[in-house]
Amino acid sequence: MKTRIIFLAGILMILLPGCLVKSLHPFYTEKDLVFREDLIGSWSGEDSTRWEIARHIKLTGLLKPSVPGKAYNITYSDSKGESTFIAHLFMLNKQLYLDFYPNELDCSTDQFGNVD
Repeated sequence: MKTRIIFLAGILMILLPGCLVKSLHPFYTEKDLVFREDLIGSWSGEDSTRWEIARHIKLTGLLKPSVPGKAYNITYSDSKGESTFIAHLFMLNKQLYLDFYPNELDCSTDQFGNVD
């Protein structure tokens, strides 16, 4: 019985960390987020790559209307395929940074606890 519990606990520790572990010391917070309208649009490179950037709509709940957030939906495509990301633009020490992660993550909340 004891080995079964240890085995199940080990499996849970392997499968759950991607969505449950939050940073103890986040690199940026909600107040550091910046939204720049001039990033919205289609961007293409010389090597047939294409970036589609749109404003991310934050879901606020079942009965509440969705609102535009301070994040971006980014679709990157090239000859090999397409990938989608959610990105946050933030400012630290008067420098802009872009943090983005795959949209395919199966987490119910973002790093600030908002439902995506």
